[in-house]
Amino acid sequence: MAFQNIKNYYFRQRLKLSAFRRFFVRIKKQRAFSPRILTIEITWNCNLNCPMCPRQVFTVGRNRNMTLQEFKKILYATPKVKQVNFCGLGEPLMNPHFYKMLEFAHQRYIGVVFVTNGTLFTEENIKKFPPNVQTIYFSIDSPIPQIYKKIRGVDLESVIVNIKKLKILRPDIKIYLQPLLMKDTIDGMEQIVYLAKNLSADVSLIYPIAFQKHEDKNQVYYLSNLKIYLNNIKTIAQKTGVRIHTRPSHPTKKNCFDPWISPTISISGNVYPCCYIYEARSDEGNIDSFKEYYKGEFIHVPLGQYRLGNIFKDDFNTIWRGSKFRMLRKVILESQYPKSLSQEEFLQLRRKINLEYPFAYCKVCLFRWGCAC
Repeated sequence: MAFQNIKNYYFRQRLKLSAFRRFFVRIKKQRAFSPRILTIEITWNCNLNCPMCPRQVFTVGRNRNMTLQEFKKILYATPKVKQVNFCGLGEPLMNPHFYKMLEFAHQRYIGVVFVTNGTLFTEENIKKFPPNVQTIYFSIDSPIPQIYKKIRGVDLESVIVNIKKLKILRPDIKIYLQPLLMKDTIDGMEQIVYLAKNLSADVSLIYPIAFQKHEDKNQVYYLSNLKIYLNNIKTIAQKTGVRIHTRPSHPTKKNCFDPWISPTISISGNVYPCCYIYEARSDEGNIDSFKEYYKGEFIHVPLGQYRLGNIFKDDFNTIWRGSKFRMLRKVILESQYPKSLSQEEFLQLRRKINLEYPFAYCKVCLFRWGCAC
């Protein structure tokens, strides 16, 4: 029996390796899989008014919601999707159709992951979550109550109480605490690990995007001891048994697979190749570029290039396998740079890039280089 178990294990590992190889063969040939994961923005509405949120510069549509029929249309157009991520500039629970959307995804055997501020997690609301809700990220910018309230305008303790309710009512749901690492929030950030330990949660640290000069000055990449600080947090996490996902202390390139398996659908139905290029904008559909700062310097990101079609108006398969997506994938594959750069080397790269060339921004994307989100 033991031998058969070992044999079955190695057979499964060979299948995984074979699938992994097929995945990279398709990527090298610029062939996309039918999407398995979708990021969908279902609302611009939010019950908070955080100062660093891009909603601050919205001119119209701050309370807009995706309809249930629009959501269904997206899933009908992407029949092989196995996971939906609700992520965007609004609070998902503010969409009046949120629970019906969860239920519809459940009927199609689709798992759901979403980001939330956690303020609306009443016992009644938690009990509405169907079994397909798998993972929830709670935006907790600081574990220090005074700093948290200064940013969010609500009491941290009320959100902690809500997370504890969730753990009691739905212990099967994976929980992450997701703080924004800024100069304003870095003091005492080690405490986020202990808070996660008390809540049986893990931690995902993220860097905010700087759209304006004053936001750039608050970024942690100006700190000379950032690497030491991040290592200290990881050491505490290791000792307490909390899993933590941190960002690098200097630009470090990572693989970008989203344009092959996981597009992002905006509230208007516009199709983007990844969640970052959509998150990093100020007013969806109304601008074609935006300023993105890094170390005191900005570039104009050509957002309009990355709006590759509209799932409410066009055939999704035609968009997904069309010439624009193929060109973008080719640019990513041909971006040959060292795995890691100093901050000055990365600045030089951003200064030299010709952003008029289609999808050239992918070569200096802050998310791809671990400098944002």
